[in-house]
Amino acid sequence: METRFKKPLLDWYRKNSRKLPFRGSKNPWKILVSEIMLQQTTMETILNRYPLFIKQFPTISSLAKATEQEALKAWEGLGYYRRIKNLRNTALICCKKFNGKLPKKYSELILLPGIGEYTAAAISSICHNEKKAAIDGNVTRVISRFFSVEENVSKSIGVKKIKKLANKILNSESPGDHNQAIMDLGSMVCTPKNPKCLSCPVSKSCSGFNSGDATKYPIKNKKNKSPEVDVAIASIKENGKILLVQRPAGTMLEGLWELPGGKVEKNESIKEACVREIKEETGMSIRVDRKMGMVKHAYTHLKVRLHIFEASIKDHKKNGSRRLIWTNVNEIETLPIPTGTKKALSIIRK
Repeated sequence: METRFKKPLLDWYRKNSRKLPFRGSKNPWKILVSEIMLQQTTMETILNRYPLFIKQFPTISSLAKATEQEALKAWEGLGYYRRIKNLRNTALICCKKFNGKLPKKYSELILLPGIGEYTAAAISSICHNEKKAAIDGNVTRVISRFFSVEENVSKSIGVKKIKKLANKILNSESPGDHNQAIMDLGSMVCTPKNPKCLSCPVSKSCSGFNSGDATKYPIKNKKNKSPEVDVAIASIKENGKILLVQRPAGTMLEGLWELPGGKVEKNESIKEACVREIKEETGMSIRVDRKMGMVKHAYTHLKVRLHIFEASIKDHKKNGSRRLIWTNVNEIETLPIPTGTKKALSIIRK
């Protein structure tokens, strides 16, 4: 069955591959950046942001020389900011240990911050022809359907089965093209819903297609519905400047700047949460003057409703838990700001 997969797949890929800004490159840095960006971010977003990032940081050493705040700003809006921190740490390590280059082997790549099995396999196979199957969600879906894998791919038994099959059908002569081909097939043809089976180059040998219901695969755990959380935040201005607080270490969005405030607790009004959170974060006692509006923002695992209040300082007798900064509203764009905060600022600026 492997032979009925490899050649038709590569033939299809060489005629139908996606035209991507990083496609065709053998530059390990460019491949690494693209793969890190594609984690948890849509291709549509990447097509706009990847060229800008590479222009700013064309080499490993250029990112290694940047400050963390500069790196966070360059990543702004892409989410999962731990990725850019890991990417910068990898750049620092490569400049120190590998003369400003990424190591070639999978076994060395996987030891670097933020580089997992898939990314290490993608870089080593595309750039150095190493015989390693790169397995992401697209690849898992294609293989699950082609072989009608009955194991749950959300569990270790299913992961092991997919890995075994992926390496079994890997084209050892062109592992890089093969890995990119199967990713493209999953993205363009073998889609999660309404797969284009009649356009698929390997459908004749696909067990899922021949079963009459390819969408049965992959078998995996159902996603839980994302919880919705109310968050109270405030616009506090003095002398024409607005107060921002920095996200603390070890939290989501670490290092970014946002409006002060936080999650509304049980048996607490939104206004009460605003007063309490700002006291904890800044040490300030505030007076909530009026509600300015509300915006919604969704993360992968969480949905938030940001309730925006205008507030003024009553007293400031002690330090809070956050680092503070006063900045001109029009100069905020120089700082790394989360998307949710940007939405709130659009209300405040009206």
